[in-house]
Amino acid sequence: MKSIAFGPYLGDFKYEVFYFLPYIRWVKEVLNPDSISVCSHFNREFLYENLIDNFFPINPMLTIDEFSQKSHFNKNVYKNKYNSLEREFKNSFENLDEIDFYNFEYNRFKSPCSCHQLKFERLKFDVKYRLEDKFIFIPDRIERSSYLQEIYNHLKDVLGDKLIVIGDFKTHLKENNILLKSCNYHNIVYKEMIDYISSCKGVITPTSVWTGIANLQDKPVLSWGHFVSEYKEGRHYFGNRKAKIYPRLEVKSLKNCIDKFLEVNFD
Repeated sequence: MKSIAFGPYLGDFKYEVFYFLPYIRWVKEVLNPDSISVCSHFNREFLYENLIDNFFPINPMLTIDEFSQKSHFNKNVYKNKYNSLEREFKNSFENLDEIDFYNFEYNRFKSPCSCHQLKFERLKFDVKYRLEDKFIFIPDRIERSSYLQEIYNHLKDVLGDKLIVIGDFKTHLKENNILLKSCNYHNIVYKEMIDYISSCKGVITPTSVWTGIANLQDKPVLSWGHFVSEYKEGRHYFGNRKAKIYPRLEVKSLKNCIDKFLEVNFD
């Protein structure tokens, strides 16, 4: 079988974890190629550990600009520019005739295979963190800042130093976010988030990619939002019976749900 290559992938973390990565796993399982190469964001190479043979990072400025990453593309990179990046990636190989290239259609998202064929596995994580007694709060921007501030204040009153706030640039409460304080933020943010989510006692976050990852890692998670079905019983549920997913609630009602969640998981 020929070698195969995927990319360049310019999109956000959610689509990389829930579409691009499981698509690569499926292709590998079906084709059993001689080798696999991937071109993606430099700070997400860890996702492909023990899966691929070669990793090619895209332009780091495209990785640092998190707000322009939307689904599988970058809002500032149009089709002609993407075609140039694709040619650059192909030119990294000496024998193009021996490599098959696979990718998503760039102009609009269209998965190259059925969502039922995507192959999911739990993400590998580093157990160096001993967070068995800690709860993680991820104040994703999908929720209002003032709402999240009230939830944070409640969590801090109840949990004290057993509460840790993490997130990428697409989160609120930046002054409380321990990852944003790192001088090495762009290199470590997504690896650290996977490690924290996978090692902690429970996760609290609005329904977002982080809800789905907590489900994938089979961690207790409490989430709420306007669109909950994909995380409650849909494709990003992953059979996680430790998940408590609610429609959008008033702050007082959500605090009550949080207290019950903590009571169950704080043994």
